[in-house]
Amino acid sequence: MLDLDAEPGAGSESPALLGCDTCTIRLSLPEDRRDKVMAPYRAAYGLSSGTRHNRSLSGALQWRASARLNFVLEGSYFGGRSAGSYASLFLRTRENYYTLQNVRYASDGALLGYDIFNLPDDEGELKNHGRLTTGFDGGRSEGSSHSYRTNLETHYAVSGLSIDVSAQYQWGDTQGYSNGHSGEYFGLTQARIDFDSPHVANNGPYFSFNVSPTDASLGRITGLRDNISAGKNNSVSTQVDIRKDLSRTGLLRVGRFGARYVHSDNQFSTSYRNANWQNPETEPLLTSVVGIDPVTIAPRLPSGSPMRWTQLDSDQLFARWPEVTAFIIANRPDELVGPGSNRGVAAHFADRRPDIGDPVNVGRTTENVFAAYASLGYGFEWGLPFDGEVGLRYVNTFASMMGSNIRIGAQIYDEFDRPTGKFFPNVYTLTSVRGNYIDLLPSAFINVALAEKLKLRGSYSHNVQRPGLYSLRNFLQFNYANPNDPVYAGNPDLKPTRTDDFNLALEWYFGRGGIISLGGFSKNQKGFIYETRQQEFVPEFHGLHYVVKPRNAGPGQTQGFEFQATSFFTFLPGVLRNLGVTANATWIPTADLYLPAESEEEEETGVIHYELVKKRAPYVSRWSYNVIGYYESKQFSTRIAYNWRSTYQTGVDAIDENNIVSDRATSRLDAAINYTPVKFLTVSIEGTNLLNVIDKNYYYLFPDLPTGLNSMSRRFTLGARFRF
Repeated sequence: MLDLDAEPGAGSESPALLGCDTCTIRLSLPEDRRDKVMAPYRAAYGLSSGTRHNRSLSGALQWRASARLNFVLEGSYFGGRSAGSYASLFLRTRENYYTLQNVRYASDGALLGYDIFNLPDDEGELKNHGRLTTGFDGGRSEGSSHSYRTNLETHYAVSGLSIDVSAQYQWGDTQGYSNGHSGEYFGLTQARIDFDSPHVANNGPYFSFNVSPTDASLGRITGLRDNISAGKNNSVSTQVDIRKDLSRTGLLRVGRFGARYVHSDNQFSTSYRNANWQNPETEPLLTSVVGIDPVTIAPRLPSGSPMRWTQLDSDQLFARWPEVTAFIIANRPDELVGPGSNRGVAAHFADRRPDIGDPVNVGRTTENVFAAYASLGYGFEWGLPFDGEVGLRYVNTFASMMGSNIRIGAQIYDEFDRPTGKFFPNVYTLTSVRGNYIDLLPSAFINVALAEKLKLRGSYSHNVQRPGLYSLRNFLQFNYANPNDPVYAGNPDLKPTRTDDFNLALEWYFGRGGIISLGGFSKNQKGFIYETRQQEFVPEFHGLHYVVKPRNAGPGQTQGFEFQATSFFTFLPGVLRNLGVTANATWIPTADLYLPAESEEEEETGVIHYELVKKRAPYVSRWSYNVIGYYESKQFSTRIAYNWRSTYQTGVDAIDENNIVSDRATSRLDAAINYTPVKFLTVSIEGTNLLNVIDKNYYYLFPDLPTGLNSMSRRFTLGARFRF
């Protein structure tokens, strides 16, 4: 299988107030707007492309020992290789040392754009060598994965009784490597940014500079880097399922019982190296890397690209990386980052790749899950025929995560803000998480036959989604250089998300696989997991501090209705009878979460109090619908699908809502064709986003301030499946 895609886009990130009370950027605003105007942190254009080659192989042996007993032995392999490149041009739009002019506002007061300058301060000094914080970034990554699976099954059946026993063993590994570069343009000291510009189709971020970013002679390299990762995994599982018919006419019709055990083990490690130049006088020229050509980038937006820029060819950089490491050593970077950076540039980049044996992050997760279930199918008549099932599942999960991460010692600068070549010591942090959880998960289903082809179905289930072990780590990340920055942390006290799901549907069956249904659903939720910033006591700072970490939300509820219709066109003649259509629509008027919000701050102590407020849950559209047309025959099948959904939020927070992004209504057209010329071969082609639709999103609090456009581009997948 071969996957190809290229995704251009333009966007802006993370709006907030401009600068501090005494910062140049805020003081350049009118006084009455300094505490109101917010701007994104960054605006960027980008292009990503990649390929993925998948291959799979499977085989099975079946032995029918008797009419009652049979065995199945299966084995399979799935592997793939992927490669991807990206390029971007960015402008950080609210640096403290900027001076703003020609500030432009929307009618509702939202900021639409401004001109940026880096002017001397009151003492005649220029920050950041007179430059703006802007430039290019690019890189390429390659990776591989291999997964092997074996399965042994035993099936035993006699009249009224069946027993199924199976065991699986799976193992695999992943490898990844990437490298990249960053840079800037000499003489770039002025910029104009428009956050909702008509230069972009459907409007979006657009910026321009006082120099041309397509002039390769102005390009300077500010950073070269590479990264390596590796992982291994294996799992053993076994299960037994027993089905016993109890009666044909009694209340209890069938009993099901079973047990599962799964043991899984995953290991991972990563390492990286960075070389950075911070002085315009020592930054290497873009054209000085022998064998690597500058390339002009133009994102292929449907209406054309409003921006073009020049940077290094990421594919050539990847292919000639050994020569690049020699280039790094020869050009003596101002700063080195990564394990071993204190050894000096020659030793740090002596090898072709970072040493995975000296990782920056390493860990191992182990999970053991035992589950047992029992269910009883029932049936009775009470004016109408009723049937259904009630069940209970017991799940015991024991999990652990052991590992370490490293906070690389920062460069030490002298009193003139020049790198000394010395580094603060690296700080290693051990991470350890262990947990033993027991869950009881009841469920119930009921069907009522209102007529021969008319049924009413209802269900209830209690479900639990546990937080990932990564979120449960007991780590803290500080920025001692700037104590005002928030602390980032894991949360060992994180609770699972629990939901009670209720569903009710009326279904009418007709013709060849035809169905029309109308249903409603309600989900009561507790413990939704999201990341937010709150004040809490931090011993390392000897007091209260803002901490960003995953937390549990308060209660929540989601309610809605859905409609579905499916039918083949059996009234048509001949082969046209194989045509069919499926349509469904969903309306979700209620999708609420209760989250803590800041209510008041005590003047004397600075303690902030919180109260729960109601917010719309993320990723939930009020309206959505899908229409699928298809044709099915023994040799040939095709499908074309169109789906649409209304606007939705991609995040939720009641404390810092500035970063929440909302996606506007989106649509998509996909299609697939499958052909089986002979019984052992099926070939397929699948296309997604055939209309090349552009997704446009905006900041939740500022509908007039778009975050940007993303063109997912058309994607085509070719496949062939062989059966022996």
